[in-house]
Amino acid sequence: MHNEKLIQLLLDILNFRTEQTGAAIEITRLTDLSSKEWSSLLTLAKGQGISPLFFHRLKKRGLQSAVPPELWKKLNQGYLYNVARNLRLYAELDQIVQWLNAEQIPVIPLKGMYLAQVVYQNIGLRLIGDLDLLVPQDKAQHSWELLQQRGYHVSTNTTLCSHLQPLYKESTAPVEIHDGLYEFDVDFTMDAQEIWQRAHPIQLGKTKVFGMTPEDLLLHLSEHLSYKHYFSFGLRPIYDIILTIEHFGNHLDWNQICERAERWGWSKGVYLSLRLAQEIGNTHLSEAAWKQLGRNNDEETIQTMLKIARNQIFANSSANISLPRKVVNVWQAGSLIEAAKNFYHGIILPEEIMTTMYPFDSTSPKRYWYYLKRLIHVLRNHAPTAWQLLRGNPIVTTAAQRESLLLNWMNGKPISSSKAR
Repeated sequence: MHNEKLIQLLLDILNFRTEQTGAAIEITRLTDLSSKEWSSLLTLAKGQGISPLFFHRLKKRGLQSAVPPELWKKLNQGYLYNVARNLRLYAELDQIVQWLNAEQIPVIPLKGMYLAQVVYQNIGLRLIGDLDLLVPQDKAQHSWELLQQRGYHVSTNTTLCSHLQPLYKESTAPVEIHDGLYEFDVDFTMDAQEIWQRAHPIQLGKTKVFGMTPEDLLLHLSEHLSYKHYFSFGLRPIYDIILTIEHFGNHLDWNQICERAERWGWSKGVYLSLRLAQEIGNTHLSEAAWKQLGRNNDEETIQTMLKIARNQIFANSSANISLPRKVVNVWQAGSLIEAAKNFYHGIILPEEIMTTMYPFDSTSPKRYWYYLKRLIHVLRNHAPTAWQLLRGNPIVTTAAQRESLLLNWMNGKPISSSKAR
């Protein structure tokens, strides 16, 4: 794990609320860094997925003179590269939306594309990994097939998840077609129809698409950080939440956020995400929202979970650890029988999920082949991590323990006080 001094320095530079204290203090702290510490600080920012934002904050706060020239040049080049890459992605989005609109298929771009322009208000500040596109459920399969007709293809090395398999094309980012916002192995529900009913027309680059309401966006970001990635995806999703709250400010309807989080079964994950955003970015929520989201949660347990989540952010990303939930479910089983059951349910998914992930008819004999194909993919993608757990690798085991505690707590399962220490 990176030195706490560097972590706190990174957070202080990123935190816009400390700007008013003046740049002199920051320059003193930065000029005291050794060359090795500077390299570590940049490596930390890169590993957390926020290098362009880090560069922007340094520049805006007048801290360039404290940065070694060769490292400043490197940061600047990285930022310009990200601007150029994202411009290409917006052009790609425009082309995809044109194809889908020609088939009367509306599109809601998720996370990166929307956040970079609307929330960050500078497309170069947000790294975009892939193009996540939400389409109506009854149009998802057709959308997926249409893009394949336009030159996209499915990779044989794809890690399977709760949406149609990602599509790839040379010189662009992967495209993921979503028919909803859910995870097949987490006990919560969300009606995608609600999202579409509240969505409103927006323009991203030259493209006219639909956007979520600020409340739905914040809930989706919180769910993605907590239930999807259990806080192990670095600082980038945290700053997505921080900047979303700051951008929309008083326009956020916290009563609606609390009501939907509770109705969808996301209260604990949303609350923990927002508490973490408050701790890291000094964000402000209404007292009523804190009370409603945090009721039935004792503060001692919350502090424990916050500590675990923070460790997930910095320890997992620093060690490049990714622990799939299905692996942790098998690992934390109390007996061989329970482990076998968890493994079975990780492979043999409900038919409605399998037909979403794979292009087969539920009545076709080919479905058995796709279950075998899934088994092969799961073993190929997750066997190395499972082997590290079986060997008792201390770094991987500790990460698995953190994830297990977070997932159990967020899903309302009892947690042993001794394990939570």
